[in-house]
Amino acid sequence: MYNKETWDEIIRLHFEEGRTYQSLHEEFGPSVHTIGDHVRSFLRNAKDSETHAEIIGNMEEIRRLREELAEARKENDFLKKLAAFYAKEIK
Repeated sequence: MYNKETWDEIIRLHFEEGRTYQSLHEEFGPSVHTIGDHVRSFLRNAKDSETHAEIIGNMEEIRRLREELAEARKENDFLKKLAAFYAKEIK
């Protein structure tokens, strides 16, 4: 029913962006159970294939780096607001 590109995108979104099966179901349509089956299949194939294992590692690294970047941006915004507050207090 769904083509390979769609499944590749679903799996990528799950690993890279940390999307839940439920959110993927709501966007793409396959059941949560079916998505889980495909993710597990992809993980099983990763054990047998260096390429799959590398892809999963890269996806997880991208997700980790995105989370770190989001946290750094929050901290940066907070520090900007704090600096503006102190600058206003000094005047």
